[in-house]
Amino acid sequence: NATNARLAREAADAYSGKRRKVRVAGCVAPLALPAAEVEEGGSLGVEEMEAYVECVVEAMLPYVDIWFMKDLGSVAESIDTAEILCSSSVKPIWASWEVERDEVAAITIAQSGEPLDRAVLELLSWVPSMGGMLVNSFDDEIQKDALVLLRKLVPFGHEAQIGSYADDDHSLVTEDMYFSSVEKWSGYGATLIGTSACLSPEHIEIIAGRKTRPQPKKKVHWHR
Repeated sequence: NATNARLAREAADAYSGKRRKVRVAGCVAPLALPAAEVEEGGSLGVEEMEAYVECVVEAMLPYVDIWFMKDLGSVAESIDTAEILCSSSVKPIWASWEVERDEVAAITIAQSGEPLDRAVLELLSWVPSMGGMLVNSFDDEIQKDALVLLRKLVPFGHEAQIGSYADDDHSLVTEDMYFSSVEKWSGYGATLIGTSACLSPEHIEIIAGRKTRPQPKKKVHWHR
């Protein structure tokens, strides 16, 4: 982790300039992730994972600008992870959740079924360095409603931005399809746009405006 963070820092510094500052995010894995792995023969429990995350955070600390809590699975996990990060530094913290809709149409955290607004309000209430909140869903309408909810919950003037991101199951998404999704997210109020390891540099170049968006192939009409 320290080596990866250092390499990212060197690359970011190399591309930063007077007009643009490239920042490095240190990604923190969900604390509850090993619980399922233990059932499948893994060796880490939640308490051990907390100790592991603390070590990872310490190793990345000199190199990162932002902490990114990815795919949080519950309200408790959101708070516990943020607590570890707040105890180590005052760097901005970003949080992300996979979301879905329950039987009464409320937006919930996919893994736990808890209301998303509860996790958001808890973090906003006591994490002074909360800098970003992102959501992910395969359903466009759920994604839209989750972004609208975030926009309502974040107080006017608060530094926290809202956004959306893709996950590893988006591996079959073309550049053009992803660009269309980004346009929708921006229209719903997203100011942070994320990708995942399954997407290519070409996806990012299009989002950043450094590459022309792919155009649909023209149909060929044959005449006798």
